[in-house]
Amino acid sequence: MAEEKEHGSVRRRVWRKRTRENREGVAAAMGDVLSGLVERLGGTARIRLTSLWRVWAEVQTPEIAALAPPLGARGRTLVLGAEDPVVMQELAFMAPELLRRANGFLKEEYFDKVVFELVSGRVPLDGIRGLSAPPPAPRVKGPRDLGGLADLMASDDPVGRSYRAYVRRFRGESDTGGQQ
Repeated sequence: MAEEKEHGSVRRRVWRKRTRENREGVAAAMGDVLSGLVERLGGTARIRLTSLWRVWAEVQTPEIAALAPPLGARGRTLVLGAEDPVVMQELAFMAPELLRRANGFLKEEYFDKVVFELVSGRVPLDGIRGLSAPPPAPRVKGPRDLGGLADLMASDDPVGRSYRAYVRRFRGESDTGGQQ
């Protein structure tokens, strides 16, 4: 419920969560509200599944992980990929072991069934990695007369210190933090 409060000359709206225990309504802590929202959206389970996808080759064996990459989860069903139907048939015989290892990593009986689908150009979830750092910026070439202002180099005022830092930048020297 929204209430309006006088705060100086500005009227602010204050949102309060009302509960049975709290008839007058005290503002709920943001952490409590967000954790409830994340839980309702299945966020904690998704985080755990993401950690499973990232270490899929270690949870299974590297050979099996190459043959059966994870494609996702549908409810309590583990969806794994395969390159061709013959591999799918062979992997179907290994389904109990694949389930045991995946549930063992999650430390609970999260999955109760395995479904195999043809990869058909889809990107397996174990192949998704975090974004890499952008490439370093190209080094800027300094001006021809760099450091030519000797009187400014000797000056200890803010302009002189800035000019010395500018010269150090192009010469590749480390910044001394304003110290000589």
